Amino acid sequence: MPFRQIASHSPDLGYVLDVVASPARTLLATPTAAGALPVFAADTLVPAVNLAPFVAQPGSHEQQRPPTFSEAHFAGGGGQGADGALLWWASHEGRLGLCDARAGGRLVMHMDVQLPILSFSLNASNTIVAAGTEQPQKENGDDESPRLLFWDIRSSPRPLAAFEDCHSDDITQVRFHPTNPTALITGSTDGLVNFFDITTLDEDDSLHQVIKADSVHKVGYFGPACEYVYCLTHVETFGLYTFPDADLVKLYGDVRELAARGGVHLEYLVDAHYEAAEQRLYLYSGTWSGDLAILNVGLDGMEVVHTLNGGHSETVRGVHWDKAASRVVTGGEDGRIVLWGSAEY
Repeated sequence: MPFRQIASHSPDLGYVLDVVASPARTLLATPTAAGALPVFAADTLVPAVNLAPFVAQPGSHEQQRPPTFSEAHFAGGGGQGADGALLWWASHEGRLGLCDARAGGRLVMHMDVQLPILSFSLNASNTIVAAGTEQPQKENGDDESPRLLFWDIRSSPRPLAAFEDCHSDDITQVRFHPTNPTALITGSTDGLVNFFDITTLDEDDSLHQVIKADSVHKVGYFGPACEYVYCLTHVETFGLYTFPDADLVKLYGDVRELAARGGVHLEYLVDAHYEAAEQRLYLYSGTWSGDLAILNVGLDGMEVVHTLNGGHSETVRGVHWDKAASRVVTGGEDGRIVLWGSAEY
């Protein structure tokens, strides 16, 4: 059933990096490249709060600048924001923070890393946060190793551990398993996807499997028990693997070429989404002019099931599809946030 535009919002806060839903799917956060972190009602796009003024720490003029966000995720369950109130964020200034969206954006917790954070994740027991950094450079111009950092959020803001040998370039993805609090995958522009078991925070002992891919754009889990992993790359290839054994299930190659054989024009991949009720995996892909396609992923190939055209004029960076509510929310580099609904919405 086709989607139509229901509402849109253009807050003039820079291009949208992502669209992130709260656990109950009632709130959406849309971090922007200009340092804004607005939160909206998911069903109407009515603004709830903008967290950016609150995440800047009091102190010097430099500290008062809004951060340049890299990622944001709502906390969920286990007493850590089960109502969707608590929102984690990371920045290119090397800060990792937690805000209470229902208390005016009050900063609850923060950690300083001194290295740009590109991706982070909170584990299933809401006890450990892991974050991956850019590859730093020495003063002489030589490259150092990026860091994979771990914190116990119940205790000290100092890291529990820092892994420095697992990747040789920017760590672009860090994702804990949805139900196993010690299982973690990371992806990097070095082309590696690493599978960790952090029962012990020893780098050599915790690294269990390695997948060799191209420069990693997105990784995530899917399947009834989250027993599979998907990987999207910066050269628009797509692959599926078993978890935790890292066996190849299907390598699709360049999705643009695959779509073109079916007469569909696509230019980049956004992310993938697993719909648990249907046990189906979907892939979001788009064109530089702002059109979006949702593809159903099968072992025999892919099929376009929805197109969302005319809502954006530039690249779509974030998508949230609430299939049960018959709505999609998209955010793009044109600074627009668009609410789409099916005919029954």
